[in-house]
Amino acid sequence: IQKYSEALVNIYEKYNTGKSVPEVLEKLTADEENISILKELDPITDRIKKIISELLKMQVPQSLSIPHLDLVNVSERLMENISKIKLLDNDPIVTIGAINQYWENTVALESAAGKLIEIIRQKLSQQ
Repeated sequence: IQKYSEALVNIYEKYNTGKSVPEVLEKLTADEENISILKELDPITDRIKKIISELLKMQVPQSLSIPHLDLVNVSERLMENISKIKLLDNDPIVTIGAINQYWENTVALESAAGKLIEIIRQKLSQQ
């Protein structure tokens, strides 16, 4: 459990740099005519892809497999939302839906991560 916890922290620390989706959307709101701002979402989706890839390669203790899978699944949904946000110029309706789902999935990601952290804490305190 301790090794898993350390590996998880290392993954998120490794990819915790750069702009956030709200920063890019705020910039777009300030300059609505400049759709090219949405290209700034690409490094964010790249970071999430790398995180997911590393999460999938991790050795996960069986007792953490379900919350770990929840973390991966919510991360993938978040990445899909960000990809759909970039469709603003071609399909604004899809983009609006993706923005709404992005916020919902952000909350879901925080919840999944919180549950996983709590389970890890409980397991480590029992050792």
